[in-house]
Amino acid sequence: MAILAYHSISPRFIWGITWTTPRQFSSQIRRALDLGFTFHSLDERLKTNDSHAKRLYITFDDGFENIYQYAFPVLNKYKLPATLFVVAGYSGQYNTWDVNWGNQRLCHLDWAQLQELAAAGWTIGSHGMSHSSLPQLSDGKLRRELYSSKALIEHHIQRPCQWLSLPFGNGAQRVLDVAHEAGYRGIVGMSRISSHASLACHARTGVYVLDNSFTFEQKCIAKYKKIYHLIQGMLDICSNGTVWVKQGIGSQPRKRSSLG
Repeated sequence: MAILAYHSISPRFIWGITWTTPRQFSSQIRRALDLGFTFHSLDERLKTNDSHAKRLYITFDDGFENIYQYAFPVLNKYKLPATLFVVAGYSGQYNTWDVNWGNQRLCHLDWAQLQELAAAGWTIGSHGMSHSSLPQLSDGKLRRELYSSKALIEHHIQRPCQWLSLPFGNGAQRVLDVAHEAGYRGIVGMSRISSHASLACHARTGVYVLDNSFTFEQKCIAKYKKIYHLIQGMLDICSNGTVWVKQGIGSQPRKRSSLG
């Protein structure tokens, strides 16, 4: 069993490595099918403890519009489910929560697009309200991030929001306790994830633009898992640069029209 984490699927260069080209993504999905993997959403994971080596969970963090444009058609072609974690307070708006490297902004999926993905069998989970690093928040702000994002997603999707993806992969026991109180049933992070008696907690393996067919296959079969998690840990540390720059700085969502 492997849980893979994507961020952006883009035909255009994006600063950093947390993106994948549409051609790469399409090739990876076909390769996984050729290898005999079955695809599942994380909601299905709550119904079974089966850790069969050929079970594959595709997840997407942030909920960018390019997932709808480039990943959804590929997965829909083969009737494959996935799991998408959305920054609920930024639906249909640009990612001003992130550091703007290279003067690039990405737009988040709007609720109509998210409803279409949910209708196609995708699990829609929370990535918080504002993509804030959760352990650094006060108790009140932490509760707002977890409770409000869950309620907003459920209001628009009309389905239970049972999963939380930790922004920047940052968690703590206090965060998991509040997530459990809010009604989440599962938590995913990246290289590091704490355990919790009442929650399904899973680390994931990131898939990036630097991956080739060999490294993708190794990630699917969870070979060299410790090595990839070590690499992922270093990437997680780098991602905290955004936390240092943005955390605590007021950043109101900008509507699509404001960027032309």
